[in-house]
Amino acid sequence: MVKKWIALSSPQVALNAPNILNKFTMTYSKTVPWDWNADKIMASVSKEARHLVFNCHGFPSRPNFTAPHLSLGTVLHPGNVGAFEALASIASLRVIWLSACALSSSAAGSDFCAEIAKRSVCYVVSSLVGVPDWSGRAHHIEDYTYSMPVYYNMKGEKVSRSAFFEKGSVLGFKPV
Repeated sequence: MVKKWIALSSPQVALNAPNILNKFTMTYSKTVPWDWNADKIMASVSKEARHLVFNCHGFPSRPNFTAPHLSLGTVLHPGNVGAFEALASIASLRVIWLSACALSSSAAGSDFCAEIAKRSVCYVVSSLVGVPDWSGRAHHIEDYTYSMPVYYNMKGEKVSRSAFFEKGSVLGFKPV
């Protein structure tokens, strides 16, 4: 039987975009206003967080914004990826989960995710294809295997699914 959910150790933080229909419910959940810049978004993350979920639209590129980006606040993109360095000071933070479509589907998008991992000193989980916008379990993230997840270690290197899941107990998650 394939496990569908991943239970996240507490405390977790969900940063939801206003235009996402189904918001994630974590220990700390907030809807990020469109006028928040990257620094304000990172400053809003609890200093106790073990997991951080970005629940927003993701784009490897768009006609009017060709850089890969997360549509959260005023947009997170390679030009402001330095803001993720603020997360490195959160000693308990282990994994950043990007519930955002297809961000890793281009070389530039993959490089962006790798840079997020390096700057935050966290593992990052992204996807190659679409991620659905539907309700999930509180304090869990869906195991989006059909969205072809990509896993980056703290050095920004891609790692296999099995290597990532082997670290589950250390990183504070388990499939259920």
